[in-house]
Amino acid sequence: MSISKREKIIYSILKEVESGNKNLTHEDYDIEFDLFWDISIMIRDAGLLKGVRFTLDPRVAFENSQITFEGLNYLKSNSALSKTYKGLKAIREWLPL
Repeated sequence: MSISKREKIIYSILKEVESGNKNLTHEDYDIEFDLFWDISIMIRDAGLLKGVRFTLDPRVAFENSQITFEGLNYLKSNSALSKTYKGLKAIREWLPL
């Protein structure tokens, strides 16, 4: 997966959590679960979201997550993506490069 696509997924997850849509899965992004897990760990470890849970099911749970100041800065510094991001419903058209 290209870095740009990964960055778009990170942007989308942050934007969705910020807007209150916290029921996100790998299927929303049409990617393998392992990749979704890895990206979610990157988001947590970078301090972009707090409260992300990783369960033994395995599952990534964003229900109690909150965007952090760092996460808001990420969205702001990637504001060019906001011009083309149309939300989760249009994610599959937005992700291909």
